[in-house]
Amino acid sequence: MVRYIVYQLLKQRHFWRYATFSEVAELYVSRTMRIFAMRMAAAFVSVYLLKEGHPPAAVAAIFVAFYGYKVIALWPLASIVAKYGPKKATYY
Repeated sequence: MVRYIVYQLLKQRHFWRYATFSEVAELYVSRTMRIFAMRMAAAFVSVYLLKEGHPPAAVAAIFVAFYGYKVIALWPLASIVAKYGPKKATYY
């Protein structure tokens, strides 16, 4: 009985210990698909902006500004995730 209670408590906090290989593989596949979709969208956006007549320097500046913003926002967001955890940090 005590073992069952401890198991239930730890299962909620330590999912990776009790996840099957197929569940973990599904998470990795979904993450890979998400990253692939984001990269493909970025490629289409850059081609679209070039076709619309924007100079290549402006398109490059847009991407530099976007990734620069991500670098600047990294530290505050990382502290929020460290403080509240990844699951609760998505609500902030």
